[in-house]
Amino acid sequence: MRKKVLFAVAISLIFAFSLIADTPPLEHSRVQKITVEVIGGGESNAQEVAIMSRLKTKEGVLFSQEDFDEDLKILSRDYDRIEPQIQALDGTLTVKLKIWLKPKIKTIIWHGNSAFSKEKLGEELGIKPGALFDRPLFNKAFHKLKNYYIKRGYFEAELDYHVTHDPSPNEVTITIDIKEGRAGIIDDFVIHNVTKKERDAILELMLTKSYSVFTSWLTQEGTYNPEVMRHDEMAILSYLQDQGYADAKVKITTVPAKKKDRIIVDIDVYKGELYHFAGISFEGNTVIPTEKLLSLLPIKEGGLYSPDKLRAAVKAIHDAYGTRGYIDAVITPESKPVAGEHAYTTRFHIQEGQPFRVGLIKVFGNNVTDISVILHEILLTPGGTFDSQMLAKSEERLRNIGYFKNVNIYAVKSSGSSSGKTHFRDVYVEVEENPTTANFSLFGAYSTTERASVGVGFTESNFNSMGIFSIFKKGLKAVRGGGENLNFSTTVGSKMLLYNLSWTKPYFLDTPWIVGFDATKMRNSYSANDYTVKAYSLQLFANYPINAFVKAGMQYRLRHSFITLKDVEHKRRNRQLIHESRNGGLISAAGPTLSYDSTDNPQFPRQGIRSSLSLEYAGLGGDHQFVKAMYLNNFYYAPYEYGLFRFRANAQFIRTLGGTHPRDLPLDERLYMGGEQSLRGYRFNTVGPHFHDTHHTPRGGITSLLFSGEYDQYVFKKLDAYVFIDVGNAYFRGIDLGTLRYTAGYGIKVKAFGNAPLVLGIGYPLNPQRHADVKRFFFSLGAAF
Repeated sequence: MRKKVLFAVAISLIFAFSLIADTPPLEHSRVQKITVEVIGGGESNAQEVAIMSRLKTKEGVLFSQEDFDEDLKILSRDYDRIEPQIQALDGTLTVKLKIWLKPKIKTIIWHGNSAFSKEKLGEELGIKPGALFDRPLFNKAFHKLKNYYIKRGYFEAELDYHVTHDPSPNEVTITIDIKEGRAGIIDDFVIHNVTKKERDAILELMLTKSYSVFTSWLTQEGTYNPEVMRHDEMAILSYLQDQGYADAKVKITTVPAKKKDRIIVDIDVYKGELYHFAGISFEGNTVIPTEKLLSLLPIKEGGLYSPDKLRAAVKAIHDAYGTRGYIDAVITPESKPVAGEHAYTTRFHIQEGQPFRVGLIKVFGNNVTDISVILHEILLTPGGTFDSQMLAKSEERLRNIGYFKNVNIYAVKSSGSSSGKTHFRDVYVEVEENPTTANFSLFGAYSTTERASVGVGFTESNFNSMGIFSIFKKGLKAVRGGGENLNFSTTVGSKMLLYNLSWTKPYFLDTPWIVGFDATKMRNSYSANDYTVKAYSLQLFANYPINAFVKAGMQYRLRHSFITLKDVEHKRRNRQLIHESRNGGLISAAGPTLSYDSTDNPQFPRQGIRSSLSLEYAGLGGDHQFVKAMYLNNFYYAPYEYGLFRFRANAQFIRTLGGTHPRDLPLDERLYMGGEQSLRGYRFNTVGPHFHDTHHTPRGGITSLLFSGEYDQYVFKKLDAYVFIDVGNAYFRGIDLGTLRYTAGYGIKVKAFGNAPLVLGIGYPLNPQRHADVKRFFFSLGAAF
């Protein structure tokens, strides 16, 4: 029987191939006639003419299979179905195309939905009755609808649809069947066979969270998602294995909660026995002694066995060799179970290779950015020992400057010849530049001090000032690629008008010096209600990084200001205010600066110290002569992942010289306290000396002290709570510690505006000088320190 079947199949194949052999080659045939039949709509003649005009295949020309395939591909996008037919006769071809128009959607019928209205589901589907039915497009929209149910917590939801076609009006009715299943709103987690510490750690690492009526509307957390839960299951398993439970198993199920439409996520954990590291040994190490390698490892004999720490150990060994030039070193760990014990012996097999020095450094892909800008970020030096960690840090530095979409730095065999025992590796730097490094911004703010303000800004972070001279020849690209920062902004508020232009150039003349200027024109009336300050200023600066933490510099400041009084009557009690308001004029000052920064993040530090000391002499021309010193300090300490202590200690001093008396200083040059950036709970600038005028206008001082302590507590992803205490004052003469003002309070920080959190708080002044100076509630964009 089997032989008969094989014989029949063979005869069929021979017959089929004979037909193919008898078919004339279409490519060498001329197209005699093309006919198009459109099915499913009126005005078919117009449709046929339109289709014929779109075809690459034409009557009277030789047939091209490639063109015909392209014709079918294009038509398939706009029509429901295409049935082509080609007939060959006497060396010519007749092409027939039978084309079905896409039907219209007559109606969409919903079955089984109870959690969401058909109007809401139709909105999520995004396809309405009256539209043309495109099956691929509808399938994509239907998949989006399925995801909507899953995101809303209906993890058991099953959705399906079927189409009923009415050929006479060429319309379809779509019926969508829904089985919603249980609502996956998570009421709680039950985790078996773990300690409280392990439970807390597991809940923290999981992406899935329990539902909170207060926060889930903001965080979009609290619903069951099968894909996310699979990720969580693997994360829990990995965590347990890293705690030494090498045989751990995890199973996650759901059970109904007592509350309606809520579920409990049940996590069944089997930990098994604890495993430890037994003997740790090395093979092949001749450059680095065994004792040195052991001291570098995050694992110790007798410690809990952890795959993650084992990977970290491999990296530590590789980095140790990489910093010594052995960049081709291969480290292979081998863990073996110890018979009869819950332990693993670990042996690291090391292939050291040979040491390398840095050869040539070549840059590719920088069509705009000057090569010197890129080389300044490379920490490797030609001829020096090749350091793999410096290679990685160089790549990170180039990514962080923001000029490039992609950065890839790697070592290649040197194009030069190696001599004797010295071997070289060239460094290739491949970059893909961002289309633009310019940024236009529109911003707004609201605070208890300034009220409302809006502004516009322009920043070019890869500016080239030397290109200005060739801008008419090369266009705007001439002013890009120099690695400089140019910024212009305008801010308009109810009490402020500010124009600012700043420019900074790092690596000035290929040295570590950073130079720049900051020019400002401003008007503000928030310093006091009785006067408006108008000022023009220019600041020149040059800074030199001594090391990774310390920076020294010089600055020169030129400022001209004058004050306009508002509705101040010429009464005797106002005489002092009127007299000192005329103390404007020109200030020309210069001095050194010294700063220290060991914080772990420039925007949101959690560890480290940020300190600056500056001394300034005013009297290089101008109308005033004085010395000004500022010593500002911030300290950050995170005792654990969800808590943060912040401390601040600032001292500022002004000593007048020559013919300048403290009462002759411009009001805007003096020192003030009060407001959300200093003593919270007080009105802006109201702490310190006052005039004896009608409104007790702040006079400002020549000495100020400020001490602050704050504790931030993580609540959830978008919200922190904090408590604080501020101590400080401003003095017109000597410091009097007995008159320090104290304030304490609390508040929240809403992280919903990018890099600037919305800070809301209430401060309680403990010993205010005047009740009118108190303003308990405050808010602002951005933290005080």
